[in-house]
Amino acid sequence: MYRSVMSVKVKQGASPDKVKQFEQAMLDVSQRIPKCLASWVGHNIAAADWTLVWDTAFDDKAANAAFVAHPAHHEILAYAQPGANNVVEKLSVVGFTPYAGETPEPGIKDYLKRSLVLAVKPGTPPAKVREFEERLSQMPKYIKGIRNWAMSRNVDGRDSPVDPSQAPWTHLWEQEFHDKEGIREYMESPFHWGVVDMLFDRDGPYNIVSRWIHVYCPTPSTILAFKPAAKAARR
Repeated sequence: MYRSVMSVKVKQGASPDKVKQFEQAMLDVSQRIPKCLASWVGHNIAAADWTLVWDTAFDDKAANAAFVAHPAHHEILAYAQPGANNVVEKLSVVGFTPYAGETPEPGIKDYLKRSLVLAVKPGTPPAKVREFEERLSQMPKYIKGIRNWAMSRNVDGRDSPVDPSQAPWTHLWEQEFHDKEGIREYMESPFHWGVVDMLFDRDGPYNIVSRWIHVYCPTPSTILAFKPAAKAARR
């Protein structure tokens, strides 16, 4: 299964009706595109810089590529381009197949999903990148609030508008929590501050991450433990 996560910043003053149409167009993708297995839209409550998060799941990378060329995708992108439907100030999307993860609570419902899209600095030694990935993957052992998690590398990322001065996205680190208390435990954990945070500290000597997007949103049912319906039941 191939997935994507798009972070969206809605323009200030955008028409509420147009924003609802935009959200519905994203949700409807799973009904319009046969090989789109699922589509979720969440409202980010982490910060003001990003408004919406759009998660999608496809049969495989080829199915995602076919969707990108589909009229339904162009209709959605029209909301981020000049014209009558424009409601998006900026967006950033990554496509990926997770290489590691655990879902000990596949039945989690009405929870918070957190996505951290990040860019490791170009030229970082491979050994340092592997150490970084290992540190992130160890977090669930020490932070019980993380109920399900997934790590992805070599993501296919793109931003709009494009800023060639920015390092390309390299990783996606996802977690599912029951509530804000779980996220608070994550952020205040000694493991987070003593082992992981130093790699993000732009002013510190151990920094290897140049930029990131941190979003989390209420979600009705699990994304990380999502299982597609049997092919016979799908279009």
